[in-house]
Amino acid sequence: MQAALEIRIEQYQQKLIDLLHERGVDVLSEEQAQFYIPAAYRFFEQVRIGEYGHNLMVLGRLLAGELEGALPGDTGKIGRAARKLEMLPFEQLSCLALCKRGFELTHTSERESTTPGCLDAVHIIDAFAEREVHIDYAQAREQLHELSARGLLTVGSNPKTIGGHYYYANAAFREIIQAAEEVAHVSATNHR
Repeated sequence: MQAALEIRIEQYQQKLIDLLHERGVDVLSEEQAQFYIPAAYRFFEQVRIGEYGHNLMVLGRLLAGELEGALPGDTGKIGRAARKLEMLPFEQLSCLALCKRGFELTHTSERESTTPGCLDAVHIIDAFAEREVHIDYAQAREQLHELSARGLLTVGSNPKTIGGHYYYANAAFREIIQAAEEVAHVSATNHR
């Protein structure tokens, strides 16, 4: 088991280095190193517990993106993201990635109950349909509920309707969405 763990850590160490190089980070400044060490520790703790590869790639992209900036980023962002993504299946990561498109659809929908920025299951169904993937209403609600239970979306009500659940973007969603979109797109391309 120790040998298998060491191989896994080496693989993800190389993936993390590749993500940093992809962002143009070759040498870390002292300030970047002070951010990188605790953030990388959190990343490798996730590797050790056997986190899904797609979630590790989201964390790696977040970490690389923080280092890309002029000043070191928020180390806690990596820890918060790790907790929210822990053991998130690829299907739910795909739904998270499509939430951005779902929010865009709220601005163009002709349904009476639609309020811009107020996501519901129908918009997620439409976002999946654009990718030629069929999910039903119950599946869409379940996916959105799981994302809200993880703190990636905020659940509330639509001001134009009575009852039902509607979802709103929050700070955690904005922090994670871009990396999630990139990983979901790359993984979906590789699965074809």
